[in-house]
Parts: sequence; C-alpha cells; structure tokens
Amino acid sequence: MTVTIEPAKRVEVKLVMKKGQKAAFEWATNGAEVGFNLHGEVPADPSVKAHIYKRGSSRAEKGAIEAVFDGVHGWAFRNTAEKPVTVTVKASGQFSALKKM
Repeated sequence: MTVTIEPAKRVEVKLVMKKGQKAAFEWATNGAEVGFNLHGEVPADPSVKAHIYKRGSSRAEKGAIEAVFDGVHGWAFRNTAEKPVTVTVKASGQFSALKKM
C-alpha cells in the first residue's frame, strides 16, 4: 500500500489482526523522514488502551509484529516536512486486511 501525506498531516495504515497473529512488515518513504507510532487499538472498544510497540522518526523500518489483542495494529505516520511525502508499506503473514484508516 502506498499513501501520500501532505505537510503537517497524519495518516494511519493498519493490519486487522487477532490476538497472537504475527506479521512481517517493511515500510519506506520516498526519501523524507516521517514521525511514526507503531501501535495497536481496539476500535470497537474505546475502554481498551492503545498498545505502543514502537515510535520514532525514520525514512524506513522493517520488522515483525505480534498482535497483543484482537484489533487493528499498525502505523500512524506524521509528515513534518514542507513537501508531501509518500510512504510504501508492505506486510506478509497473519492478518485479514491492510487498510488506510
């Protein structure tokens, strides 16, 4: 999945996963660094706090994620640059969908 993020804007890309499912991922920008927050949440139950896996700032990341609960797990990307940034996310493994939120 490829998304374009306008300056000072945020986009979320999430995997729909069940507890214990595992997925490998990699993402990269078209050169600019973005802020990211890799987290999981349960959209249908706001009483469940989001789980933070990792956060930071980078041009690219790769790794694996294991869902700590049923829900959506993925990235909030923030563009801090003055120009639009393109982010490409690739994932494989145990999930039912990859979607832009």
